[in-house]
Amino acid sequence: MLLRSLIALLILATPTYAAPGDPWEGTWRNSSHKRLWFFQDGDTLWGSASNRFRYIARVSPDGRTIRGTQFEKSRTQYLFEYTLSADGQDFVGDYVALSGATDAVPSSTNERMSGYRAETDWVRTELVDVDFVDANTPFDSILNMNNPMHVAWINFQAPFEQPDAPRVDIDDLPIPDAGNAGLWQVIDQQYGQIGTVAMDEDASGFVASGQVRIPDFQGGIPLLATFTEYSNNQTLDQASFKIVQSGDTQFATVNIRPGAGEQFDITFDGDFLGVDRRTMQLVWIEGSIPPLDPIDLSTLEIPEPGDFGLMRVTTAVHGQIGTVNWNQDRETLKVTMQGQIGIPEWLDGEPLDVIILEGPNVFDDAISLSHTASGTTVTMPALVEEDEGDQYFVTFVGAELSDNLNGDYTITVTHIPNSRPTTGTPPQEDLRILRIDTDRIPMGLAVQVFEAPLRDAPVIGTLPSDATGLVMRQCNPLLSDEQLRLNGEDLYNVMADRFCLVDAPDITGWVGGAFLTR
Repeated sequence: MLLRSLIALLILATPTYAAPGDPWEGTWRNSSHKRLWFFQDGDTLWGSASNRFRYIARVSPDGRTIRGTQFEKSRTQYLFEYTLSADGQDFVGDYVALSGATDAVPSSTNERMSGYRAETDWVRTELVDVDFVDANTPFDSILNMNNPMHVAWINFQAPFEQPDAPRVDIDDLPIPDAGNAGLWQVIDQQYGQIGTVAMDEDASGFVASGQVRIPDFQGGIPLLATFTEYSNNQTLDQASFKIVQSGDTQFATVNIRPGAGEQFDITFDGDFLGVDRRTMQLVWIEGSIPPLDPIDLSTLEIPEPGDFGLMRVTTAVHGQIGTVNWNQDRETLKVTMQGQIGIPEWLDGEPLDVIILEGPNVFDDAISLSHTASGTTVTMPALVEEDEGDQYFVTFVGAELSDNLNGDYTITVTHIPNSRPTTGTPPQEDLRILRIDTDRIPMGLAVQVFEAPLRDAPVIGTLPSDATGLVMRQCNPLLSDEQLRLNGEDLYNVMADRFCLVDAPDITGWVGGAFLTR
């Protein structure tokens, strides 16, 4: 089954939340902090997660549950069912991969997914050309709320409420040094917080260790708890509790799964520590991940500026990790960013030559990292998302580089103002100096300047009809060199259906190309 196209026209706007009638509509972040955009129309939901995933689902009559199919750009398909919390701010559920394009049989055990509502960064103006192609299986057979195959693989473990039992005295328990995944509270279903553990995480899973106290086990003496989770095989998950005084250790097989938000749900297999069915959670302590040493930028080369100048490369944890230049091919529209960066979690942050490619198709996106001293080069697909404000988000599979980079790794690439080359300017650069066409805008009137190249984008200012010396940075769609050399009516004909980003003395923004001339 192929998802051929799902195109939504979006504009930037003041953050708002979904109307009560469409409770799923809006921007969400899942348990991996990735953004999801859901568009709801009654009992039907469409969605996307960056450029990598597409969703289509049916909404239950009460509006609380969505059930449907998720498509990955690799053409892997998943069934999913997510349920909304009572306040509409969180969801939790399961998804499972399908074994084939037509038989719709789950091919793996359930995976847990949770998410929380984020500030909506778009307003839907129109949904265009929703077209699903499947030569074998009608979509309704997959989306039918009554289809039993959507029930067979659902296996919920709902997050539990905090107990009313007296608080456990944990003040005398030592708090361990934070692991690479920080510190986590250990929450018992019956007693609330019973201790704190430090978590170290890599591509295979995590190990979390620290002291806890369980009131109904040997009078609540201190225990050294260790929780081991294997990402690829839940049947191997294990918990152990070592009596600090005697060294005796009890082991248990457990099921550890991601829960709602930054937490893990732990279910013990059978009678353990005096309780028939014990359930715990690990809940992340915000801000507890220890910072790594920053990159020494003086060891990294700064490249020559590209067509659009230089860009700063940053991560949310480390700040700036390098600098790249910024070029774009006017014919193919492919963006190339090239320079040097350091990744603290890989090769101790030593200088890496990086090439980031962003093409007109998501399958063209890629990142290449080369370490000259060792001769190591890693090239992998990437997800390159362009954002407003001359910024890109680049996501790739960090686990391919290092065990310290579990899952996806995201870097942000942001344009450095005034970094475009000012010397050796090619002749065509003068062709980018434009003015407002007074033949089309009478004196005394003004031309609107938009935040984005859309007619419905927010207006951020105006230009007077006699404005001159406007520097055209780029147009959408891009102009070829041949088109850039046109004049008069010929120039108007190619500019009429474009928006152009222009620099004026007091404002930078997008202007209708029809109003620009030489």
